Amino acid sequence: MSGTIGALLLLVVGIITFLLPSYLARTKRHAGLILAFNLLFGWTLLGWIGALLWALVDMPRAAAPAAQAAAPMPVAAIAPAPIPAPRPAAHSPRRGAGNEAGLFLVATK
Repeated sequence: MSGTIGALLLLVVGIITFLLPSYLARTKRHAGLILAFNLLFGWTLLGWIGALLWALVDMPRAAAPAAQAAAPMPVAAIAPAPIPAPRPAAHSPRRGAGNEAGLFLVATK
């Protein structure tokens, strides 16, 4: 009975040790890649040491953009620009004069 408990304890400690690089990398920039590397090559001693070193020296993740955008915007930044009042025309179109569309109005009897 004690042999079974010892074997089970050894298995649990081995799994925890095997996944240690992935656990340490959970807040790092390349956490997914480190996990994949650890699962693929961690069973070799060199692969496990490589995953552990990568997890220790990798840069932490940058702050999420959603956390920065959570601050409320000032009202002036989101208020629409005022609509300018229409300017009076410099002259009104007459018969025979060119209007804005480039058409000529011709008086006919």
